Amino acid sequence: MPTFQIIREDGEVLGPRHLGRPDWPDGSIIYTGSDGPDLRVVGRIEADDAEHTFEVLVVEEMARSMRRPRVQRVVSPRGDWPR
Repeated sequence: MPTFQIIREDGEVLGPRHLGRPDWPDGSIIYTGSDGPDLRVVGRIEADDAEHTFEVLVVEEMARSMRRPRVQRVVSPRGDWPR
């Protein structure tokens, strides 16, 4: 599992994170679940020495309103829909 150093656009270091895939192109969304806000990749800094250094993903935090909506099933009190 690849490990990346994550930093925000303003330079704040969020720390290393194990991510499930090796490629994170600009615009990719890292869903963090309950660990914090979701992150959008806006840049990448390649490691000089991949054996000893993590590659860096530069991210911006996504506003809560931009998160994927949760799907809820609506059921009629009478039980006649959905069908």
